[in-house]
Amino acid sequence: MKLHKLLVLTLAAAAFFSCKQQTVKEDVIRPVKISEVRSFGVTTNIYSGIVSPDQFSNLAFKMSGPLISVNVVEGQLVKKGDIIARVDPSDYQIDLDAKKASYLTAESQVQRAKKLLAKNAISKQEFESTSATFENAKAAYENAKKTVAETTLRAPFDGFIQEKYVENYQEVRTGDRIVCLINPNKLQMQATLPETALSYITHDPEIYVEFDSYKGKKFKAQIKEYVQSSPDGSGIPIYVNITDPSFSLSKYKVAVGFSCTIELVVRDVESLGWSIVPVSAIVETPGSDQKSVFVYNFDTKTVSARVIKDAGIVNKSYIVITEGLHVGEFVVSAGATRVIEGQRVKLLNE
Repeated sequence: MKLHKLLVLTLAAAAFFSCKQQTVKEDVIRPVKISEVRSFGVTTNIYSGIVSPDQFSNLAFKMSGPLISVNVVEGQLVKKGDIIARVDPSDYQIDLDAKKASYLTAESQVQRAKKLLAKNAISKQEFESTSATFENAKAAYENAKKTVAETTLRAPFDGFIQEKYVENYQEVRTGDRIVCLINPNKLQMQATLPETALSYITHDPEIYVEFDSYKGKKFKAQIKEYVQSSPDGSGIPIYVNITDPSFSLSKYKVAVGFSCTIELVVRDVESLGWSIVPVSAIVETPGSDQKSVFVYNFDTKTVSARVIKDAGIVNKSYIVITEGLHVGEFVVSAGATRVIEGQRVKLLNE
């Protein structure tokens, strides 16, 4: 009997101390720092980019055949009209000779028909038939001349050979790439932006380009085009052109493959009601995409969790909040991962 009472007393004491420890744990006042939710008026984002050609062409023949000459090497400068390569024209020349003979015969016949028509020696219908034959022969001859001319591949603009895809005496088919020709005087800058940056792109940002080889010199630019999706999951491809009148390739020696940074300055976003808070204020829910912050209540000196939506990190240490917070509120920016819903806190800011 005494043993039973002792056991009951022991369990009761353990339960008492357990409840007391739990109460103490819940009543712990955590030290935290808070930050004010500020309006997202202007933000600057910088992304790594690379110089790429704005005008380039993969040159190819419109016919098949064996190459009899390839007159260029990679890196070679060429002028518009320079010969790049030739396909053996023998078969096409034979066809041209035949078409030319037919054309000359038809031309002679139509001239004779004109004289006979003037003497009323043939009907108008016979003359029109002869004329139609002549026109068809002429068209075939002109087309054959064009085909023979196209056995010689010429540069459509000034540029340099970035890549050569074939070797001499190789058999090529219609549309096979022969070389890639790049115009070094027409360049663009490209970068891959995070998906969250799409919001900035669509709000008329100011664009600046800075080349790694000319640090400290920024050039005004504009968006040429961008893809409103992430094709391979790596981000949003964007292409920009420099519009700054102070930039010229004769003064600033940049070329395809050079590194640069693309800076987006967004100013006109305050009307969206967006705000920014330190990245350290964000608490992520394990196994979920949900993010939240702890909002501080000055009256009760407690914090409460608030689910938010964001548009990504800006200026490296801040995150843009699109839903869930209002400008002027205060959130826990240091110690957010150590507090719980409704917990009293002590401000280290004070």
